[in-house]
Amino acid sequence: MKSIFRALVALSFLASTAVTLHAQDQSMAPPKVLVIYREIIKFGKDAPHEKNEVAFVRAFAAGKSPERYIAATTMSGVNEAWFLTPFDSYASWEKSSQFNNQAAIEAPLARLSEQDGEYVADGRQIVATYDEKSSYRPNFNMAEMRYVEIETIRVRPGHDKEWGDLVTFYNTAATKAKLDEHDVFFSVRYGAQAGTILIVTPRKSLADLDAAADDYKAMMTALGDEGRKRWAQLLESTIAFDSSELLRFSPKMSYAPDDFVKADPSFWKPKTAPATKANSAGSATKKPTDAPK
Repeated sequence: MKSIFRALVALSFLASTAVTLHAQDQSMAPPKVLVIYREIIKFGKDAPHEKNEVAFVRAFAAGKSPERYIAATTMSGVNEAWFLTPFDSYASWEKSSQFNNQAAIEAPLARLSEQDGEYVADGRQIVATYDEKSSYRPNFNMAEMRYVEIETIRVRPGHDKEWGDLVTFYNTAATKAKLDEHDVFFSVRYGAQAGTILIVTPRKSLADLDAAADDYKAMMTALGDEGRKRWAQLLESTIAFDSSELLRFSPKMSYAPDDFVKADPSFWKPKTAPATKANSAGSATKKPTDAPK
């Protein structure tokens, strides 16, 4: 579905913190609630911004925060850092927020947030829910992924039925073609226009993009003339906006789940310079995911 689903998703890594990755089962289920915070990084401030985010990770660990998040930086579009935090429910988000609102956590957080203002031009948070019905092969081992495509789609008002037909059309064709994709859909509930859909596709390497392009061409050929015509009609009638970004996971800026670290410690727990007195913190929570009071 690459013209619209160029980033077709699978953020299965974001398996909620309540989901355990067993040694004998390396797949994870997507979270029911996904909170994403996007920071626009000022020109030339990538290195000090990363250093401050490492301090956030240390603060999280010191405070034994229940929240875990994965950070990624853009390889296309505006220079941004994305922080993706999974929850198994809105109630668990609230509970986590209450834990992180303790005075001992908020003080170091405030210092780090103030420092972040030196490197960040703007920020935005969105909240999305998992769409299991639309997702294609959503369970997999996210710990071994290194890149992710995230596509943002806005469905035309009043065209929900056609959108459902489009998703069904794609999933049917993908299943028949045995596409090696993991596509998880998230419907944005807060922080974006109505009808906004996120589609996320993780990649082990950039070489996967070459294989995906070939697979997509093969699937389109298999559809035949009538199938491609129907595909084009559904795209035209349902999609008001479509944009994709390619991101690289940043283990240094991630407060990764323990299962990720156990699965691949060389990547998810990189060695970092010792914290200095200026950038260390006793305990804190990442600013983006505070639930409404």
